[in-house]
Order: sequence, then C-alpha cells, then structure tokens
Amino acid sequence: MAATFWALEPEPGVRTDLGEHMKSSAWTITAPRPQSPQAPQGTPHGFGVTLSTLRELTGMTQEELSENSGLSVRAIRNLENGHTERPRKKTCELLAGAMDLREGEARRLLTAAGWGPRTRPVLLSEVGRPRSELPPAEHGLVGRQEVLAGIRAHLAGEDGGHGGGRLAVVTGAPGAGKTAVVAHAAQSLRADFPDGQIFIDLDDSGHEPLTPAAVTLRMLRSLRGGEPGAAGEEGAAALRALLTERRVLTVVDNADSEAQIRPLLTGSPGSAVLVAARRQLWALPQAYTAQLDPLAPQDAVLALENLLGRDRTGSEPSAMGSIAASCGYLPLALHIAGLWIAARPHRRLRDIADRLVDEKDRLDCLRIGDLSVRASVAAYVRRLFPAEQEALRRLAALRGFFDVADAAATLGMSRGAAADLTDELTHRQMLRTAGRAAGGPVRYQLHDAVRLYANWSAVGGGY
Repeated sequence: MAATFWALEPEPGVRTDLGEHMKSSAWTITAPRPQSPQAPQGTPHGFGVTLSTLRELTGMTQEELSENSGLSVRAIRNLENGHTERPRKKTCELLAGAMDLREGEARRLLTAAGWGPRTRPVLLSEVGRPRSELPPAEHGLVGRQEVLAGIRAHLAGEDGGHGGGRLAVVTGAPGAGKTAVVAHAAQSLRADFPDGQIFIDLDDSGHEPLTPAAVTLRMLRSLRGGEPGAAGEEGAAALRALLTERRVLTVVDNADSEAQIRPLLTGSPGSAVLVAARRQLWALPQAYTAQLDPLAPQDAVLALENLLGRDRTGSEPSAMGSIAASCGYLPLALHIAGLWIAARPHRRLRDIADRLVDEKDRLDCLRIGDLSVRASVAAYVRRLFPAEQEALRRLAALRGFFDVADAAATLGMSRGAAADLTDELTHRQMLRTAGRAAGGPVRYQLHDAVRLYANWSAVGGGY
C-alpha cells in the first residue's frame, strides 16, 4: 500500500510555526486522495452514497467516524443507508471535520445533503474537540440511588418527559450534598453527551453570583475552546445555536435564580442542563426536580463507616448513631465528621460523640481544611434580604416545630406576612415543612445547621 504524506497548509499571511498552528483556526488538514466515483446528489440516498464513499477512501470504519465526530454508530449507519431524510448542516460539518475533508470534498458532502456549495474547507477549530469540565464524582455515595436514577432517566430521555428540552434541578438544605449528586449523575451521563460536558459554579469562592450575561460568555468560551464570545443578544443567539446543534451537558452549581439558567435552555432535546440550586426554581419550564432530604439514619451511619472502616466503628455503634444525629444526617456534616475522626485515630468515638452533642461547639468541630458546615450555611444566608436574616435569628429561638401563628407572634407581624415569610424561607431551604395533623396548620422547623448558625450569628452580632 502506497504511503500517504500529510501536509499542514496555512492560509496566506499566517505564521507557520507549530505553536501558532495549535492556536489558529486558519489551518486546514489536507492529504492526497484518489478521485471518487460520482454519486447522485441532492437526495438522501445520494448523500448516503457520498458519505460511505468518502469514509471508505479515508480508510475509516463507521466506528472510527463515530468516535471522531461524536455521532453514534447508528446515526452514521442511518445516514449511509438513506434512513435519515435530510441530515442537518451541522451534522455534515461534523462529519467533514472528522474525516479531514478537503474543500471540494466537504462541498460535495454538503451539496449531496442539499445544503449547497461551501466557499471554504471545514476547519478543525470550527468542529472543535469535546470538552469535559466535570468535577470528580464522590466515591461511595449512599442514600441517593433513587434520585440519581430519576436524574439519569430524565436527562437521557428515557422517561419520555423532557418535552423538547432536558432540565433537572436538585435542591436541598445547606450540606445536603447537591454538588456530589449532580457530579455523580453527570459523570454517569458523559457518553450521552459526546460534544462536551461543561461545569459552571455560579458562586465561586463566595463572590457575587454570575449574571445571565456572564453565564452566556462563560459557556461560549468553553464551547469555542477559549475564544471570546459576543455579548448581548448576539452572544445569547450564538449560544442557543451551539447547544441546539450539539449534544452538550451543562452542569450548574450554586444556582440562585431562574435568570441564571435561562440562557442555557434551548427547547432542543439534544443538549441537557443539570442544576444544583440553593433555592427552588419554580419558574423554569418542564424541569425534573429533586429535593434532597437528610439521609436516613442507617445511611448516615453507613456514610461514616465508609470513611472510617468497620474496624474503627464496629465496637461503638451507639457512638456512631449519636454522631450521625448530631450531624443532622446531612452528607456534608457526616463527611467532615468522618474526616475529623479519621485524623484522630487515638480518640474514642464516644469522646467525639459527646463533644458534638454540645451545640455550642458543634459548628467549630464540623470543619476541616477547606470544608465547613458554617461556611455552607453562610453561603445561603448571604442571599437573604436583611429583614429575612433578622427573622431567621428570631425564629431560631423556636426549638422544634412551629406554625404560622407561632412565627407571627415571634416576629411581631400579621399572619399573612408571616405566611409569606415562612414560604420564602422554605423556598430558600432555611426551613423544612413537616406536614400537618388532620385539619391542623402546616408546621415548620429550621434545619439543625441553620438554627445553630442563626444562634451563633445572634451571639456574634451579625452574619
């Protein structure tokens, strides 16, 4: 078989050193190719013949073309057999880029699909490489299997309920493990979104949350390999086009409003958005929602055992139960407690359990390295209005469950105003509801970590 020599050819005026080649979109890849037989053009059958001929001339299998283009083997087979009525223009460009077609061959492929001639070859930088920005999934995630299954089924389109768009929103109290759940779900879905997986933290390191415009620019940079994107409506339109034409999974952490998510929604079933939110986002359309509650007591103990090992925990089951209860059965608190205990192998579990029982010391104990339950709650509280923060301090004096009448009396306001306030604090994940007795009022309770934080801030004079 004759050897094939590949040549990198710059456009006129472009530098020819390798470093610039890696950055520039002005490079095309060319190779000597034998002339291929003519095929009927402008019809699905003609496109299939053209595609299979060009693929065979490049020496690629359908599987190799699938891997290079991000299209499934089934999709390529349907294209070549004529089962797909008319491939999208972007699909043709992906195929041309994956096969490194020259200008004439790329034009021929597009013409066969009915898209007319192209004036220049497909550039590799236009097609781009799939980008994965996902954080690592936590090992040994417990107690969230049902939630994970629901997210995966919805975003993979298996439940039939996405209605033209795929969106899942995960909410929960501070420390409920939202980030761990979305990271775990996203990692399991990578194969369903071969054009990239983008991760955005909307409140990184305690800074102000990203605006919708900033979210758009951030997405365009990731999808275009670092190239800056246009601002305003032009940028928003470009992002919608990219997400419509590709299969991209966008994972958003620490969302605080629907406006931050709207730029990512296209109504197309190809791309999907998975959100970890600090509040319930009722105004987003057709979202699959999952509320993370504290773990069941047995799952909380299992989470500690996974960190510490049965040799350490098996001899003190009562201490393990006490530690789990002091952590409010919240995954973040349990994780921190496990690491704190693991760093003190000489201490008995009962000693540590007794220390955590003391609420005055609990938040000080539940921190290690850059992990802190207090900081997790603070990130939520910062987004409250000053009047809501003050109301939270006063409600922290109500131990156990309370109703709207109790809240109104404690806060010195009407029942109507108290009802609206408790609703907002519930949406903000500061309160949880406990249902109602037959014919009785709805009852509320502050999450344990929120109550401790509110009491701590009251003593300290501020949040």
